[in-house]
Amino acid sequence: MNMCLCCHAVKSNLNEAGKGSAPICPGWGCQADKVQRLAEALQERKVGRGNIAQIQQAELTVAYVKDINAKLDTVMQHLKLATPPLANNAEVMERDIAASHAVPIKR
Repeated sequence: MNMCLCCHAVKSNLNEAGKGSAPICPGWGCQADKVQRLAEALQERKVGRGNIAQIQQAELTVAYVKDINAKLDTVMQHLKLATPPLANNAEVMERDIAASHAVPIKR
């Protein structure tokens, strides 16, 4: 962010809570290269944390699905219902894919 002709700053919500926080101006705003490196480092952290959050959300979703599947299996066993053929085929397909790629599938 250019504040004027020679002053450079990074706009961020790191320094003051709420609206109207002051931009970060290393070297009194005269060091454009330092400001650029700071902006790039902050962007990398933001992207990294976003990716981590997506992975954690996906892992949580997998855990919920496993829990629901376990409960559904229990209900089906209690009611003496057979496993649907599609479910059996899906498990076979997962094993075949995992074997062909030699990558274990997390469950």
